[in-house]
Amino acid sequence: MVQKNESKPIGAAKQLEQNQGMVFMKKIIAIFASLLLAGQALAAQEFLMKVKNGVSFEELQQQYGEANVEDLEFNNWVKVTVPSERTFLQTADRYADVVEKNIKFKIQIHRPSVRDEGGGLIGGLICGGDDSGGGLIGGGLIGGGENGGGGDPGGGLIGGLIGGGDDSGGGLIGGDGGTTGGGTSGGSSTGGGASSSDPEFPTNFPGGAGADTELAKQWGMADIGVKEGWNTTKGDSSIVVAVIDTGVDYTHEDLSAGIWRNPGETGKDAQGRDKTNNGVDDDNNGYIDDVVGWDFAKSDNKPFDTTSGGFFGGNPGHGTHCAGNIGAQADNGRGIIGIAPNVKIMAIRFLDEKGSGDLANGVKAIKYASDMGAKVLSNSWGSEGDGGEGQAMKEAIAYAESKGVLFVAAAGNGHSGVGYNNDTDAKPAYPASYDHDNIVSVAALDKNNKLGSFSNWGVKTVDIGAPGVGVYSTFPKNKYGNLDGTSMACPHVAGAAALFWSKNPSMSYKDVKAALISSATPIPALSGKVVSAGKLNVKNLMTK
Repeated sequence: MVQKNESKPIGAAKQLEQNQGMVFMKKIIAIFASLLLAGQALAAQEFLMKVKNGVSFEELQQQYGEANVEDLEFNNWVKVTVPSERTFLQTADRYADVVEKNIKFKIQIHRPSVRDEGGGLIGGLICGGDDSGGGLIGGGLIGGGENGGGGDPGGGLIGGLIGGGDDSGGGLIGGDGGTTGGGTSGGSSTGGGASSSDPEFPTNFPGGAGADTELAKQWGMADIGVKEGWNTTKGDSSIVVAVIDTGVDYTHEDLSAGIWRNPGETGKDAQGRDKTNNGVDDDNNGYIDDVVGWDFAKSDNKPFDTTSGGFFGGNPGHGTHCAGNIGAQADNGRGIIGIAPNVKIMAIRFLDEKGSGDLANGVKAIKYASDMGAKVLSNSWGSEGDGGEGQAMKEAIAYAESKGVLFVAAAGNGHSGVGYNNDTDAKPAYPASYDHDNIVSVAALDKNNKLGSFSNWGVKTVDIGAPGVGVYSTFPKNKYGNLDGTSMACPHVAGAAALFWSKNPSMSYKDVKAALISSATPIPALSGKVVSAGKLNVKNLMTK
């Protein structure tokens, strides 16, 4: 009897190994998908209702439960949390003129794809790469990533979904989302935020003089003529820019001296107590001890920029990065410069440590900033389309307009990182594409005057271009680094608007917007792509 040779060719063995690897990867992905679906099944549904005249808040509480109805204190809008969408919609028309889902917005940074940085199934899904945001283990699902990939390493499925890693925040159970943690089982208490784990407001600010040590890394500042625009002013402290974002590191060495302080919550109260921490709403605006702004994501008074990692990227310190390009201190012997270093930055957080925030908190953030004296709102966030759910946001932007406030917005980072035309696409980026006179929508440019591959455009809906590729700015914990995105372009224009307004305080938001557009430098890449056909030019702007 002839013995059969059961050995396999080397090529077949290698193929078997690869097939086994693919099966393993598919199982991991299937488990993760199941967890996501389970979470979605358990999640309650949130809606916004524009309540009919004559319907009382008490009626809504009786219908939907006292704990499930939140008054947004704006134009009769309330947020309602319900277990069943179908059951809710059967009754909602009785109480509301408009009902819309509490849609989500996200930060507008461009994260290079797995193929760009990690390469391949194993190199990308498992290992990822610096700034890639990919990687099943090394870049996201389990391990987190570097700055561009979602903050400090340690996020991902294990570090982010369950426990949170170093500064990873969020997570289904723990993380840095409040007093105990973020996600489903944590969160902070409401009110004055005394229980917040975020840092206290600094009372002493770093001094220093001399050249800004990291300025050479800010190619955009030279490109748009920032220093030449400082011949008349570097900004005025009476002009306030609200960074409506993931929060701001108000302790940062290059930002802390320029953070806005609420005059109604500083000084001593009638009992001689420090208003910054007396647990009293001294200025009667509905917010206790809102010294530098407000955190709408956690409902406390410390809008600190909490970073995170995770499969979907998370927050690398986005709001702090935006704030730096607006108002980082100049000539202090450290760090970078902002376009308007002498204006004040109001820190407002409605996007969480995952870089995501909802419509309800966005509406409240815009109203707060407009009521508290901000002249410019910097909005480096958005959504791909709004599904017809944007009425509350439109009303909030119109409210800002009624207060004479300029609303600067990121034009959007395309579908899966590929830019598109906001004028014609079925899902234009919002809020940048809404038709409000006070909106300035900003596209992203690289150092070669090319439109970023991820950047949206639109000759009707996008107004101007600004540096948005390889933009160097501040990160939390006195760090600095690069990010890409229309998120980075937006604060350049917000800072320029604040600088111009400092020189021309009697001008209206319409005047400021017109000056930004008319002073832009025409470039071929933006011809027929944006209203101005050009990029921001601060030098030209300041001669207006």
